[in-house]
Amino acid sequence: MKNLVLASLASLLVCSIAPGATDISGKWSGAPFFFIFKQDGNKLSGSGKPSEKEQIVSFENGVVEGDRIAFKAGSLQVDLRVDGDEIRGEMKNGEDTLKVVLKRVEPIPNGVPTPAAFDVASVKRLPPPPGGVRSSMNLSPERLTCSNVTLGKLIMLAYSVKDFQLSGTEWLNSQIYDIAATSRQPPPRIRFY
Repeated sequence: MKNLVLASLASLLVCSIAPGATDISGKWSGAPFFFIFKQDGNKLSGSGKPSEKEQIVSFENGVVEGDRIAFKAGSLQVDLRVDGDEIRGEMKNGEDTLKVVLKRVEPIPNGVPTPAAFDVASVKRLPPPPGGVRSSMNLSPERLTCSNVTLGKLIMLAYSVKDFQLSGTEWLNSQIYDIAATSRQPPPRIRFY
């Protein structure tokens, strides 16, 4: 039973590693703002101001953490939350605060987000290797390969947490796995603009 639960959890984690919860790359508008965001993993860059052609302010220092995005552009500090094709939050400039509501300008193709999934995934439990564990992970647009990884390591990668933030049973960091997953299309988070 423990192995079935573990294999199911590992499969879910494998699927969550590549796609991520939020992909805000693209054009967003909400009077009087127009932003063009470029997301690379949890890093965010972009530009904005009154229209698509008049992109006055740019930034390179943004971060995406789950559904939260934050960046600084000049003296502006921006803290926003993403909910599907809508972004809400605040922009602060010194003591002044302005509420922001943005909508995605370029709709998701066919209006329906494609669920993140791999076409084929293999999860194999391995015996403990003599002399310790050396693991490796490789993520390309259509393939995820993990060798000698623990479930703890997968959770830390999938949810961007550190080892001291993760606790659980002993086997979380002792049992190791080989994982291979492929997809015909790149997951939504891995886009090249």
